Amino acid sequence: NRLFYYYKMKEEYYFDFVKEQDFFIATKEKALVDSFYLHSLGQYPLDMSSLDLRKIDLDRVNKILRRYTKRVQENIKTLCKI
Repeated sequence: NRLFYYYKMKEEYYFDFVKEQDFFIATKEKALVDSFYLHSLGQYPLDMSSLDLRKIDLDRVNKILRRYTKRVQENIKTLCKI
């Protein structure tokens, strides 16, 4: 009884997943960065009011962001004030 959405990502962004049962699931930090990436492409509606950044490891987010474009890096840093 779960609904999953799948988006096509560039292969270089396939990292920082954990395996749970038969599924590879992004860490919460990777999911956040991916959401901003898809949002910057106009492919994902992002609801900033639903985010609780206190539950996010911002050091991990910054490490993940190093592999993304400057546009995505600036977008997430501005919107999340990090």
